[in-house]
Order: sequence, then C-alpha cells, then structure tokens
Amino acid sequence: MPNITSVLNDQIRRLAKREIKANTKVVRSATVQYRHAIAALKRQVTDLTKRLALVEKHAPQEVTAPPEVLENARFRAMGVKAHRAKLGLSAKDYGKLVGV
Repeated sequence: MPNITSVLNDQIRRLAKREIKANTKVVRSATVQYRHAIAALKRQVTDLTKRLALVEKHAPQEVTAPPEVLENARFRAMGVKAHRAKLGLSAKDYGKLVGV
C-alpha cells in the first residue's frame, strides 16, 4: 500500500503544473505576437532607412543664397548648362532660381 504522503505530493505536483501551464499560456502567446510585431517593425525601419538614404542621395542640392546680380553680365549657353549641372538642378528649377 502506497504512502498517503507520496500520493498527495504527486497529486499536488500534477495540479500545480496544470495551473502554471494554464496561467502562462496567455503570456506565451502574447510574447509570440509581440516578437512578430517587433520583427515586422524592425523590417519596416530598415526599409524606410534605405529609402530615405536613396532619396537624400538623389535630391538636388539646395542653394542657400541667390547668386549676385551683375549688371553687364554676359551668358553663354554652355556656361549656363555647366552651372546648372554643377548645382544639380533641372532646367525648370534653374529658371525659378534665376527668375526666368
């Protein structure tokens, strides 16, 4: 005949394991969902960082001060084209810059 103490201890252990498992199930499933969400956010941040770097790389340079106005200045088409290329501006933007 088994000892009553050992039988009670086995039953208590079994019930305790069941209760612990039931209580931690919710926490475990929430943890899995949080990990998936964090991984998705990390991927999104990486993608947006790459896109921002690409946009900054291809963005035209901003001109901080307008060029000096010369009264008797002479322009050559090649000179204007070279200056526009140096600034990295389109013809439309360059026209706005010089007031044409």
